[in-house]
Amino acid sequence: MTLGGGGAPLMLPAKFSVVTEYTDFATPEANFGFHIECGFSYIHSRLPGHLGEFLTLTGAILNGKELVAIGMATHFVPRAKVVALMARLARLDSGDTDVVRSTIEEFSEKVDLDKDSILNKQSIIDACFSKESMKYILVVFLQEAEGSKEGNEWITRILKRLKESSPTALKINLRSIREARNQTLGDCLKKEFRITVNIMRSTISIDAF
Repeated sequence: MTLGGGGAPLMLPAKFSVVTEYTDFATPEANFGFHIECGFSYIHSRLPGHLGEFLTLTGAILNGKELVAIGMATHFVPRAKVVALMARLARLDSGDTDVVRSTIEEFSEKVDLDKDSILNKQSIIDACFSKESMKYILVVFLQEAEGSKEGNEWITRILKRLKESSPTALKINLRSIREARNQTLGDCLKKEFRITVNIMRSTISIDAF
């Protein structure tokens, strides 16, 4: 599993990023009183709709197929084929982008999302996580849960996680990702550094980290 502040920032800017059925990705920083950094306010702010807010605030886990579907990875290769792919890449006598791409594509598979993928809930995510504040996000999300629609059990689990998270951290993360939509990557990195410093100094709130 890769956390946003771990290896993922190295993977995402690469021309090629390969994931498998064993890949898990999450940015759970808000759940333990911190904030997304390493440029992830920039990255998440550019995901489809308000998926970025959802991932940032809930720490929801995406699998390999889902990462490819939203453009955070380029290829899905079954784990059983990874060793063979690495051997083929090692034998290449050219670093040409097209050559590397075609080689990876020989081993990669088309991505079909699972029926219960969180990405199939985009309309609900957008309706809830587009609201202007954490207060209203929670209100609308709770209304969705109380609607008792079949297949919406996942909302109850997410609500529990949100309620257990630091209220201050949730607000910091929401503001950070909203601001990031109008910021460059450099702006976001500077902002994230300043947030980190102030959290560590406890100048923001004692319930953040």
